[in-house]
Amino acid sequence: MGRDLRHACRAIAKMPVLAAVVIVSLGVGIGANTTVFSWLQAVVLRPLPGVPDAGGLHLVEPRAETGSYPGVSWLEYHDLRERLRSFPDLLAFRMAPFNIGETGRTQRTFGLLISGNYFSALALRPAFGRFVRADEAVPRRSSGRPSGSTTGRSPSSA
Repeated sequence: MGRDLRHACRAIAKMPVLAAVVIVSLGVGIGANTTVFSWLQAVVLRPLPGVPDAGGLHLVEPRAETGSYPGVSWLEYHDLRERLRSFPDLLAFRMAPFNIGETGRTQRTFGLLISGNYFSALALRPAFGRFVRADEAVPRRSSGRPSGSTTGRSPSSA
C-alpha cells in the first residue's frame, strides 16, 4: 500500500496539469451533485415549509387543447369548490404584478391574489393578528377572466 501511494505521488508530480484538471473536475462534479440534490430536497421532497402535510396538496388546473394552462376564472373556482367533493377544501391563487411606492417612485413587484380560505386550507396560523377571512375575500372582477390556479388537499391528509 505504501509503494502504491509513493507511485501515485510521483505520477501526480510528473503531470501537475493533469492532476489539477482531475481535482477541478471532481470539485465541479461534487458541487453540481450537491446543488441538484439540495434543490430536489427543497422543492420536491419538502415543497412548502410550514404547511402541515404539504404532500397532500394537489394542483387542479385545466389544460387547453393547445397544451397550455390558461388558469381558472373566479366563477369556475367557486363552481369547482361547490361541486368537487374529492377534496375537503379548495383554494385559489394567482401571481400578479403590483406597483408599490410613492407617486413617481414606484417599483414593480409580484404578489399573490388569494381566495379567502387560502390560509385556513393550508392549515397556517398567523404569528400576530389574523389572516384575511373568507367573508372579506371579494373579487375585483367577477368576469370569466383567468384568475389562476386552484389547489386542493386530498381527503387522506385532511
